[in-house]
Amino acid sequence: MRLAVGLGRADQLEPYAAAGADEMFFGYVPEKWMRRWGLLLPLNRRESRYVNVQAGGMNEVRILKKRAEDRGIPLAVTLNALYYVPGQLMAAQELVLRLLEEGLDTLIVGDLGLLWALSDRGVLKDVRVHLSGEAGEVNRGMLPMLGEERVERIIFHRKTAHADRKGLIACAGAHPEWGVREFEAFVQNERCLYTGAYCTCAHLEEAPPLCRAEGRLAPVREGGPVPRLRAGAAENVQEDGCALCALVRLRREGITHVKLVGRGAHTEEMTDKILRTKRALRLAEEADGEESYLAGLRRMLGRERCGGGCYYPEWGFLRGRKGDP
Repeated sequence: MRLAVGLGRADQLEPYAAAGADEMFFGYVPEKWMRRWGLLLPLNRRESRYVNVQAGGMNEVRILKKRAEDRGIPLAVTLNALYYVPGQLMAAQELVLRLLEEGLDTLIVGDLGLLWALSDRGVLKDVRVHLSGEAGEVNRGMLPMLGEERVERIIFHRKTAHADRKGLIACAGAHPEWGVREFEAFVQNERCLYTGAYCTCAHLEEAPPLCRAEGRLAPVREGGPVPRLRAGAAENVQEDGCALCALVRLRREGITHVKLVGRGAHTEEMTDKILRTKRALRLAEEADGEESYLAGLRRMLGRERCGGGCYYPEWGFLRGRKGDP
C-alpha cells in the first residue's frame, strides 16, 4: 500500500517526501473565486486560506509541481466541495483547464456534477480522477458510470464498513474494463463524526469545527448499527483518528493507498506521523500474519501506546488490550 499525504504549502513537500510520502495532494483557491464566493461556498473542503491549508497562489502551485516532478511524486489537486452552484461549475471548469496548462492532471473530485460538466466539455480525456470520500456512498451499480467518467481511484469515506469496501473492490476487480483500479482509506488524522458528504461544518480558522467538539460516539440502541463500546473505551472525538492496527486487514480487502490527512497540520507533526505510518506499512508487509504484525506494532508504539481514536472501532485491536506496553 502507498501513502498519500495532504500538504498546505510548498515548503512541506521536501520534508514529507524525505519522510516517505509516496504521493501528495493539496488545495488551491484562486483570488477570483474568493472575491465572488468566499469560503462558505467553497471550492474544496479546506475552507480556509491560512498558511498550512491552501497553496497561496498560482506561483506556489508551480513550485509544488516542479518539486514534485524532481522527486518523482504524483501530485493531485482537491476540487472536492460537496456541491457547486451553476456559476461555480463554470469557474471550477476554468480552473481545471488552467491546472492542465500547468501540467497538473490529477483531480480529487467530490461533486459528480463537476465530473459530468467536465465530460461535456471533453476535458476528462486529459485528466485522472480520484473520487473523494466527500461524494458519499459508492455502490457496485456506480462503478461502470465512474469508469466512463475516468475515475481511477475511489477514496472511501471514514465510516465505510469493512464488508462494503471489500465487496466493491472485489466487484471492480472482476470488471477491469471499467477502469476503477485503486482504492484509498483513511489511516491517520481528522477522525470526523460525519462521512463527509453529510457534514454540515465549515473548517474555518475563526472557530474549531464540530469534529473537535467534546463528546463520544454511542450506540443508537441495543444491537443498533453503532458497535457497543467496551468499558472505559469512550470515543472522545477530539482524538486524532488512527487505523495503524488495521493495515493488514485493509491490505487484505484490496486497499491500494492509505491517506494521512494534512489540512492545517504543522509540518513537524505531519512528518512524525508519516515516519510512523511508513514504519507500520513496512511491518504489515514483512509480518507473518496479523498477530505477528500487531505484536510488532505494539513494540513500535512503545510508551506512546494506542490512543484509542480508532477509525475502524469494530477492529480496534490494540485498544484496551492487556499486555500493551
